[in-house]
Amino acid sequence: MNRVATVRPEDVDLHAIRTITDPMMVENYLQDESTAMVGQADVVYLPTTEAELAAVLRHCYETRTPVTTSGAGTGLTCSRVPLGGVVLSTEGLVRPVCDKPGPGERALSDGKHTAFVNDEQMYVVAPAAIRLEELAAVLAPEKLLYPPNPTEQTAFIGGTVACNSSGGRTYHYGPTRAWVQAARIVLSCGEVLDLRRGEVIADEQGRFEIVLSSGETLHVQLPSYHAPEVKDASGYFVGREQTDLLDLFIGSEGTLGVFTQVQLGLLPLPPSIFACTGYFERVEAAVGFVKAARAATDDPGSPIDALAIEFFDPHALTLLRTKFPAIPEEAGAGIFFEQAINEGQDEDDILMAWAELLEEHGSIADWSGFSDRDRAEMVDIRHAVPELCHQLVRQSKQHKVATDVAVPDGALDAIIEAYREIGEATGVRYVLFGHISSNHLHWDFIPMSEEETEASHRAFLELSRRGVELGGTISAEHGVGKKSYEEDGVQRPYLYLMYGEQGLRETALTKHQLDPAHILNRGNMVPESYLNELEGTG
Repeated sequence: MNRVATVRPEDVDLHAIRTITDPMMVENYLQDESTAMVGQADVVYLPTTEAELAAVLRHCYETRTPVTTSGAGTGLTCSRVPLGGVVLSTEGLVRPVCDKPGPGERALSDGKHTAFVNDEQMYVVAPAAIRLEELAAVLAPEKLLYPPNPTEQTAFIGGTVACNSSGGRTYHYGPTRAWVQAARIVLSCGEVLDLRRGEVIADEQGRFEIVLSSGETLHVQLPSYHAPEVKDASGYFVGREQTDLLDLFIGSEGTLGVFTQVQLGLLPLPPSIFACTGYFERVEAAVGFVKAARAATDDPGSPIDALAIEFFDPHALTLLRTKFPAIPEEAGAGIFFEQAINEGQDEDDILMAWAELLEEHGSIADWSGFSDRDRAEMVDIRHAVPELCHQLVRQSKQHKVATDVAVPDGALDAIIEAYREIGEATGVRYVLFGHISSNHLHWDFIPMSEEETEASHRAFLELSRRGVELGGTISAEHGVGKKSYEEDGVQRPYLYLMYGEQGLRETALTKHQLDPAHILNRGNMVPESYLNELEGTG
């Protein structure tokens, strides 16, 4: 069925909702982790309940006041950076909407946050403002795991769902989308959708009908494009066979509604995780190892079952040696990988299989981690690459230029060759690293001058286009937010690289039909000018 009804929460006195108006305190909500731009807002609203949040949106909808949703601020695309109007912070949403657990559920709490767990059906009902690391800490004593593993563990759950966040272990577990079973979402008009996966599916023409409490019906048309069959966080999700309304909101970067509560699938917490970093003389040998590890993971008869496989090119290793001198000098590439060791599995068989694979592909050294401390140090090395890049570009008073491209399995060699060819031609220092198990590598330029920054931007565009030509995406995990680029004197939104003008206009129409006042997260994904052209249309 493609039709669903909303509910209107109880009315709340807007003046009873906590706000921030002190300009110095408002400044905390005007940037994200990228620091790429500084926004402007008059007031920050801090609702603590779904009804309060809905009241803020209803007021802004009626007054046509722009609203920018703000989570933990860990994003890198300026999605939460306001372009005027008000900021709606979700930080006060620390409890599920219902006060008591439902049938089969029990409450867990860390003293600040509350979540409801169903042990039999293996899910957790989580509020929007619990951080990933906080949810993990609540679940760990119960030997439960929420599998998605985005890099930034301080992100709010609501923000990770709004951006369909992912990370290294997406290779094994899939992105956030794969684990969202249900959600409560407040629309721009202040009405609430309570969606459960599989219940509201677009019809054959890609349409939904949302009936408001007033009796008015919102007719929503999906864009005609389809999400690429790779790890992806670019634009609205449209499935190749069918699209669940829940999936349209997941990854929409706050442009269609605000998540207040989500129901997430769980797994048993693995008793232990084995981690290892192998070093190789050449990139080709490392890539051969990755392909063999993926093939073994796909083989039900193999003890190898990788959670994540991460790559470091020779430039990344050179940069890392400034902080981690134990990395072998002769290494021209590195691979970090993890595997969960579950009850009933033979640990010796698993370790032997990995050791044989490393030897077969010419690994010159390896470092195996059997303790949480060893594994944490390996993860620190992986995360040190972008941090060291940031330090260098700040010293030169430039900014880092980085790609987020992912391609299909068959295009891995082609995209690596494109990185080498395009990167070397610029003459700008760069590193290549990241989630090679998902064919998703980060290409970070480290420009030292304005001229090098301009050259980096040109290369960035060329490589992004190459990724799309190979059947991939321009953004596998960061999203597109307010990112844009200039070419031939024309400023275009980042999503234009992937879907062109028609795709952008179709995206704008979908937003217009769900947010007719165009108040939610203006500037994200589509230009405001496209929305302005739709003013007054149905």
